[in-house]
Amino acid sequence: RLVPTQPGWYAVLLVHPSGAVMAATALGPEDAPSFTTASWVRSVLASRRPAVSNLFQDATAGGYFFVVAVPVIRAGEIRSVLAAQIRSTSLSDILRRQSVPQNGVIALLDGASRIMARTRGEPEFVGKPPSMDFQVAAARMSEGSWRSTMLEGVSAYASMSRSPITGWVVGIGLPAAEMERPIRRSMWALGLAGLVIVAAGLACALVLSRFIVRALSSAAISARALARGEPVVTAPSHIVEADELSTGLLEAANILDARIRERDQALLAEYAAQRRVETVAAEIGHGTV
Repeated sequence: RLVPTQPGWYAVLLVHPSGAVMAATALGPEDAPSFTTASWVRSVLASRRPAVSNLFQDATAGGYFFVVAVPVIRAGEIRSVLAAQIRSTSLSDILRRQSVPQNGVIALLDGASRIMARTRGEPEFVGKPPSMDFQVAAARMSEGSWRSTMLEGVSAYASMSRSPITGWVVGIGLPAAEMERPIRRSMWALGLAGLVIVAAGLACALVLSRFIVRALSSAAISARALARGEPVVTAPSHIVEADELSTGLLEAANILDARIRERDQALLAEYAAQRRVETVAAEIGHGTV
């Protein structure tokens, strides 16, 4: 009654601690298999806790299976082990419901590092080991990411995580080309933006350089005019420092012009005074004073 209500279940087993099968929904009265050497039976008997098996192939049932087993304890003793034999395809159905990225792969590996379920190429790869670099990575860490090559030979980025309870490993592989395409697109966009910024900077530099050259030329002309005593003419340059320089030269020219006028006036006054002195001296010499 229980088995038909559980999709993916093949059989329910009741195993004696000795390993003999006490009852099995998939067996007839004449069948008497033994699970004495099954690791999941030994694990349950040793730990007194639930356990899961690695992947195994059942030629009689046809296909790959795994077992979930729990101890049946009465009066503190394990009287039997109750187990469900489940088709590995039920795990594949679960993986396919996880929104697998396009062209990506999700795989589930048992404790012996064999593929139990895979979202792509399942008939070809279930029961077989993953790629060599995945085996190496799974042997040295519990979870992580690295650059890998999928079983299809496609360069990919892979990541994995191991369950501390079952020892099973979930692995994900995404084609490197698809992973790098957005990055390359972003890099191209950044490069284009950089070129635009550089071009804009060069254009601004050219425009600004013209203003600077014009301002420096105007300052040089004003300085030469100031040195020659000619009128100083300034031109606005839209550059604060250059305008301040032109204004300073203009103020210096005005000050210099004022000093020259003061000097000329002083010289004229001195010349007039000298003329008066000479006139008085001449009159004294002629006895007219």
